[in-house]
Amino acid sequence: MKKILVMYCTNAGSTAEIAAKLAEELTVLGHQAASQAMDQVNQLESYDVVLIGAPMILGWHAAAKQFIRKNQAVLSQKQVAYFCTMVSLTQDGSTQAVGLPLFIDPQLAKAPVKPNRLSFRERYALAENYLRPIQKSAPKIKPMQVALFGGKLDMGKLNIFQMIFVLGIIRAQPGDFRNWAAIRQWAAEVNGLIS
Repeated sequence: MKKILVMYCTNAGSTAEIAAKLAEELTVLGHQAASQAMDQVNQLESYDVVLIGAPMILGWHAAAKQFIRKNQAVLSQKQVAYFCTMVSLTQDGSTQAVGLPLFIDPQLAKAPVKPNRLSFRERYALAENYLRPIQKSAPKIKPMQVALFGGKLDMGKLNIFQMIFVLGIIRAQPGDFRNWAAIRQWAAEVNGLIS
């Protein structure tokens, strides 16, 4: 049994709900797991495994990148995995991005219209594009895996800049795109990766 912290930051609450589900699943699998908002985490030393989740809106949530940068010395000594919520991901067949193994929600990734000529929106939504800034934030941390999940888009919860980006660049439609079966599946995969 491992002591696992599933920490998150969230824009509108959907990433918090995913974190709670992951903690619940890992508890069922025999671990002592809890979810906690990133801004409430005071220490990491007592945990064996740390899962860190945040939404992708104009990149991974800034608070998540700041947290891993600030705590990379401690986190680099632990088993760590990241999870990202988003509404757009371009399917390119990759099982890795920036050297990190991926778990991709099969309902999230969409094939490009022209595989040999990606549009700006499709290039922006590549896993590598999403993950490169995260890895640069804290290069000493080597996550055992990064999960990319569909999120929930509530336009009423976005600030004006986020709304312009989501509507103008990503052209995403509001809705709940979370795939609970994939979230449970990733919890089981994490269980298998824990040593």
